[in-house]
Amino acid sequence: MLGKSVAAVDPETGKVLWVYPYPNRFGVMPNPPLYADGMLYVCAGGGTGGAMLALADDGTGVTPGWTDKTLDCQMHGTVLVDGCIYGTAQSANRGLVCLDWKTGEAKWNAGDVKQAAVVAADGMLYVYGQDGTVRLVKPSPEAFEPAGQFTITAGEGEHWAHPTVANGRLYIRHGDVLLVYDVKAGS
Repeated sequence: MLGKSVAAVDPETGKVLWVYPYPNRFGVMPNPPLYADGMLYVCAGGGTGGAMLALADDGTGVTPGWTDKTLDCQMHGTVLVDGCIYGTAQSANRGLVCLDWKTGEAKWNAGDVKQAAVVAADGMLYVYGQDGTVRLVKPSPEAFEPAGQFTITAGEGEHWAHPTVANGRLYIRHGDVLLVYDVKAGS
């Protein structure tokens, strides 16, 4: 992801294989693309939204597929779970959004969940919001299924760090504080 486009580069030679224009009003594209089954999903904030690109078999080009303005994730990234893309929208459609990977159809939007980093692990979504709320959500294309939540009270500053789940523990950094939660099943 570049400021105004998406590009592929050969890792051995550094040769640019293709560039696909994808500008947004901020000129910033911090979200890593998602890849599966020869398809690449890219998204950006500021009302830009997302686009599905089909990669050429030899990797030297892309063909545009569907586009969607519902999920205009600013900087928190998206995840792909069981054929659905999950992430939070920045603009008019603010909320945790579920999109169908193949069609781009918005399955649902949980408007009470504001901008948040979304991480998938152990069959759940961990959603760490800019307001300090951490939500545990069951991924489902049918409906928003919250499974619990709590608020981060330690640390100072913006709640912008992405959480990590490893070895049954949820790690969240807030300012100069690192918080660790035991999230193993049956704990």
